[in-house]
Amino acid sequence: MALNPEAAKQSLGVYAAGQVQAGTALGIGSGTTVDAFIDALGARFRRERFSLACVAASESSAARARAVGLPVQPPEAVEHLDLAVDGADQVNPAGVLIKGGGAALVRERLVMSQARQALILVDSRKLRAQFEAVTVPVAVLPFAWPATLARIKQWCPEAELRRDHGQPVVTDDGLYLVDAPVERLSNPAARHAWLKMLPGVVDTGIFAGFSVDVRVSDGLTVWRMASDQP
Repeated sequence: MALNPEAAKQSLGVYAAGQVQAGTALGIGSGTTVDAFIDALGARFRRERFSLACVAASESSAARARAVGLPVQPPEAVEHLDLAVDGADQVNPAGVLIKGGGAALVRERLVMSQARQALILVDSRKLRAQFEAVTVPVAVLPFAWPATLARIKQWCPEAELRRDHGQPVVTDDGLYLVDAPVERLSNPAARHAWLKMLPGVVDTGIFAGFSVDVRVSDGLTVWRMASDQP
């Protein structure tokens, strides 16, 4: 049976909502799969009314969480996070993630870094044996952004500022985004470190070095990604 992306998101959302225990300090990422998680968790929370504190990595996720009745706290009000639930644009067998399609990569990294456990939800289309024909988002300061873009172009000549209706996309943190499409990303951690050293670069969509539990759905079942999962 062909993959049903919407069914995959729903199954992942329901699965992840079931993993949240009473008393959890929860970090919520962003994206359409996370939206399904928020909706499922909201339905469970309204039924059971257990103790919960949520921190959201984007304004859109915070608004959606509040709309379904979840208690959203400012990040400075929560000392630690027990669990972060997020999605990814791509993931490889080593658990390296490519994120940032939804423009929340800076806050998503902060939320994930604060959590004791990270649960990553993806449908099976997001699995990659190698990062080939991949676009790496890079968050940059608006100040002198053309100079920063020129530096990124030293690595990726096709890199361009992300725009919407001709205007630069602005993140919740007031940053611009550069999208860098490359044929192959062979050493993600090293590339992330190189990009972070460039003046004007704030963060990248390469998430390497995190201990993550990646859960995958094909629309019918949810399973844990094995270390040799293609």
